Amino acid sequence: MDWLEHISNLPALFTGSLDSTVNAPYYRPILMSSFMADAIIGQGNLLMFHLTNLMIHISVSILVFIFFQQLNFSRTLSLFWSLLFLAHPIHVTAVAWLPGRNDSLLTLFSLTAVVSLIQYYRSPRIRWLIIHVISFILATYTKEQGILLLFIFGLIAYHFRLNLSVKQLLVLWFISCFLFLIPHKLIMTGGFILNIDSYNSYFSDCAAGFVISIGKLGLPIYQSVLPTILDTPLWPGLIVSLFMAMGVIFSGIRNKGIFIFGLAWYMLTISLPLLWGALQGEYFEHRLYLPSVGFFLMISQLKIFEGSDKKYQPLLILGMIILMMSLGTKTWRRSQIYRDELSFATAAVQESPSHDNAYYLLGNVHRSHRNWEKSIVAYDMAIALNPRFADAINNRGDTFLKLKSFALALKDFNLVLAIKPNDLSVINNRAVTYYFLKEYNLAWKDVRYILDHGGKVHPDFLVALSDQTGEFP
Repeated sequence: MDWLEHISNLPALFTGSLDSTVNAPYYRPILMSSFMADAIIGQGNLLMFHLTNLMIHISVSILVFIFFQQLNFSRTLSLFWSLLFLAHPIHVTAVAWLPGRNDSLLTLFSLTAVVSLIQYYRSPRIRWLIIHVISFILATYTKEQGILLLFIFGLIAYHFRLNLSVKQLLVLWFISCFLFLIPHKLIMTGGFILNIDSYNSYFSDCAAGFVISIGKLGLPIYQSVLPTILDTPLWPGLIVSLFMAMGVIFSGIRNKGIFIFGLAWYMLTISLPLLWGALQGEYFEHRLYLPSVGFFLMISQLKIFEGSDKKYQPLLILGMIILMMSLGTKTWRRSQIYRDELSFATAAVQESPSHDNAYYLLGNVHRSHRNWEKSIVAYDMAIALNPRFADAINNRGDTFLKLKSFALALKDFNLVLAIKPNDLSVINNRAVTYYFLKEYNLAWKDVRYILDHGGKVHPDFLVALSDQTGEFP
């Protein structure tokens, strides 16, 4: 927070990754710029961050209303689908969890680009074109997924029979892409490391994740802060898929063009989250924020809704009120999970009991609150699920160190180094453990290794070790 409150750090947000320590560095300058604005305006108060998340969500919901009206939906139906988007429990993660803002921002800029493009088609004024291009660029700088908007723009051009300077638009779109891709390539030296052991298992996980995503959008149950395939049943997604298939077969589709457009929107925007989620083993719900627009657009074209905005309008309004109250209640209850880090981590364990990362998260929270014994229990569960979970073993060893259980700490650090032999931070932890075990020569051996490989050792520790042995590095 101290770093974010200084606007002089703004250029650094555009010249580095969100986290350079991960295998797949994330370039998120717009997200971090918005966090910096919140930190400066709110003077470090988290309330400002939450208000911004809420305002973005409300703004996106308004854009959904405008977008549906542009597609010739009535005001009543446009209101229905925008309120459904506003109140849907699947969007809690993107609103209540601060980092989830990345997907709500992406959707804000994506919808602005789409709405302004349609408006430009209807009223070819330069201001709509400027808004469209700027929004597209902002979407790409928010998340790499924004590049996929090119396909959506193409579908819009085809749907509206866009004859207005298509070549000019193509040039602008590709220039916009290069305005993102070139800086991204120059700045981001790391790459996405794909480690797929079995392609059959990988693509089956992608398929299962796809069914789960449909289920959570159609029947928002079995939600999780760290959702996995093992802990999320497939039957809600299968039921929703069956309902949609029966609706298409027996009732038909109102407007095939809009139905296909919604389907394409959903498939395009869900593809990267599914492919990346299968690599991570986690299918985060905030990544459904942008795809949900296409999903709602698609199911809106089932003929079971036909005529409901005219003949049965009073009944529709009553049903809308009941549905929104039900969804709003579920959304409110779901948001309470995000009230603090302990409730968040506890929910992760309860909702994903077979996920090692959930217990690791809970262990870290207990450790930050100095609840050493509880953190060890959580780490034990994480390691039981994944015996090669190096970070969990290292943190458990550090917790044993805090409890002065030096022999157990040493055992854990050696286990980690058997997995990651050259991890300087773990070698440093082992050196400290050797010091407390009075194995000063072994401690010096680790310290020299760290220094020889460009690592750093705390000066106070070097002084303490030198006092015991009379040696100096």
